[in-house]
Amino acid sequence: MIKILIIEDDLYVLEMLREVLLSMGVEPRCFNSPKLALEVIQREKFDGVTLDIMMPEVDGIQLTGAIRECRLNKKTPVVGISGSEDRRQWKRS
Repeated sequence: MIKILIIEDDLYVLEMLREVLLSMGVEPRCFNSPKLALEVIQREKFDGVTLDIMMPEVDGIQLTGAIRECRLNKKTPVVGISGSEDRRQWKRS
């Protein structure tokens, strides 16, 4: 099974990403704290990482650098995401 790490400080977005990946048969590991995610990145291999670019503790650019320094995940694809904080702009279909 494909294992994807999601790091997102907005719990609404985190849950939305988790639901999408589950519906695709992907095993998501979800964290809303980049510091906790960094601990897991050191111990577990992932097939991909999606992370928020703008987070208060550690931003996505710094986090990507830490992933690249990790022996297990230095070649793991990383996708950075960012969105509007104003959820009224989001449309559901």
